[in-house]
Amino acid sequence: MNLNTRSRMIYLLISTLCVLLFFPAVSQAEAKKKQQSLKQISNEIAIAQGIPIDEYLMNVYTRLMRYQTAAQDYYNYSTNTPTSPEQYLEIGVKNMSFGGNKSLRAEVNAVINQKFNRTLYISRGELCHDADVCHIMVEAGWSPASGKKDKSLDPDINNVVEYTTYDVAIKFQENESLYKAIVLYYQNADGTVTALIVDPGIPLINTIVSDILPAVKSPWNDYIYSGLYWQIVNHIRGKRTNGESLIPEDAPIGYLAGDDVKEVKLMMMAAAACVDFPPLSSGEEILISGIKSMMDTALENTTCDEALTSYGIPSLKALVSSADITTSKIFKGTDSSYKPPQNPSITISQFFKNNKGTAAVVTLDTTDLENVKTVIFLGAPFFNPETYGIPNSHYAKFQAITLIHELIHANTMGTDNYLDDNHFESSENLTKMLLKACYKDDYDNNKFGTYKN
Repeated sequence: MNLNTRSRMIYLLISTLCVLLFFPAVSQAEAKKKQQSLKQISNEIAIAQGIPIDEYLMNVYTRLMRYQTAAQDYYNYSTNTPTSPEQYLEIGVKNMSFGGNKSLRAEVNAVINQKFNRTLYISRGELCHDADVCHIMVEAGWSPASGKKDKSLDPDINNVVEYTTYDVAIKFQENESLYKAIVLYYQNADGTVTALIVDPGIPLINTIVSDILPAVKSPWNDYIYSGLYWQIVNHIRGKRTNGESLIPEDAPIGYLAGDDVKEVKLMMMAAAACVDFPPLSSGEEILISGIKSMMDTALENTTCDEALTSYGIPSLKALVSSADITTSKIFKGTDSSYKPPQNPSITISQFFKNNKGTAAVVTLDTTDLENVKTVIFLGAPFFNPETYGIPNSHYAKFQAITLIHELIHANTMGTDNYLDDNHFESSENLTKMLLKACYKDDYDNNKFGTYKN
């Protein structure tokens, strides 16, 4: 089966003889979850047609192929090189066998005493359009070997509680290699278990076992300005903000963070671009959910709560609440065709495009939605505060203040004490006032980019 760069799929051929993995993809360090006994470890081993499969290994090798595919695609697009099947790494894993430590030394010796004329060298790289959500690729190439035993591969076998031996078959750049390998599961002092793969054919494989971020997509400069890119980035940010794992418990072999952001959602976004009030994507909704919690926490701070007493607001917490942030009033501004009555000559999406890099949110009063008096449109800088020089460690705090800022406008709109930006001389001044009151230490230490003390 020839697998090309566009249509490679996870292809698992399971028989009584072997398990073959074709295509790239991954999951988090499942080994950390493994427990001491073989019975417990078996709970995390997939059973396919009655054949026990070490899921950790399958994810690592599948992930390696996926990241190598990304690197090769990137190179081909960058250099205008034609694609050919032999450019892409294929790895087969077969004859898996599980055991305790009874014959471990003999098993390890059988692996490290093998001699190689060539080994597969891998080099990990990242592309980071947004510093907090990088994409990964892994270059691969054959490297000459001495033909002698590599002593550096000889592992410490103390505290090994379980292991899996297996055969590896590599096909790459018109060369093939077949050899034995082993993964060791170590019992740590705190009761957790970690893994070490001893693979003499791919000596650096342990450098990528923890990687779960998305693979680089090509052409990269088109991808980073696409809806798919922002959906994936916001999906991952939302998971992190909520303290959720980037890898679902039921993730398929080879899963990467953001894999469940499907093209069909992109199509929905494209359709939403033709409507006045386009909804947020699922990833953006997850992100907003986490930010709402940050809002509530900030407003519990007395200094934050009393930030606007001199403007006739004795309690900010009484004026604004995360409960005000609902799907009935918050929308994706960059996809909106709405022409507000205040300025019917321009759509909301055109406004954000014309003010790219400066406008993060727009709040308007409207009569065009039933039971909704004010609406909030979110622009690209809201989801990417790096636009303002804010480090990713403070994204959520800045986004929480931004929503509090907009709710001040929304919840005083139509009242005798309508607090628009002019009341504070400028929008920037209101944001600074809130940052200083709600996150004083961070503000005093200039943690909010251009919003400096």
